[in-house]
Amino acid sequence: MTVPEVAPEKIEYIPTPIQQERADSIRRFNRLYVYVPISFFSIAAILITVFLLYLSLNPPTEETLPTISGIADAVLILGTIPAIIVCGVVPALFLGTTFQARKRGMAPLRQLQTLLWRMDSGVGMVRQKVDETAPKIARPFITVHAKLAYFQTFLKRIPHLFRRS
Repeated sequence: MTVPEVAPEKIEYIPTPIQQERADSIRRFNRLYVYVPISFFSIAAILITVFLLYLSLNPPTEETLPTISGIADAVLILGTIPAIIVCGVVPALFLGTTFQARKRGMAPLRQLQTLLWRMDSGVGMVRQKVDETAPKIARPFITVHAKLAYFQTFLKRIPHLFRRS
């Protein structure tokens, strides 16, 4: 007879008032300094793009062509600035973590180095086996090829042997 398992009751964690205050503070900070600016610039970029499409779909006139060019430049700049920032931040973070690890005396990428050493020893063993077995495999082919070359040359030389000079 088996005893049915009873699921243990989940005890819900209740944060302390200090933790709750910190969470509210972070929420207010994110709302004011992260979500509002991102929303503002996203809406502005969308409006500029829609305005550009509106101007470009209407028949172009002398006044709209410079405006379209200027708005297209603004859209291009707004699109490339985040890419430039991201492309600059990733190497900067890598260099920063490397220098920080060196200051702390930590070996940079220790686990990766160990993995690469293991891979190097594995490649060395494979190379050694290839160096041992390749001549054994190639020797019969080289022998057959040499005999065929000798036989071909012999067949080509036969007419020269029986020709009068």
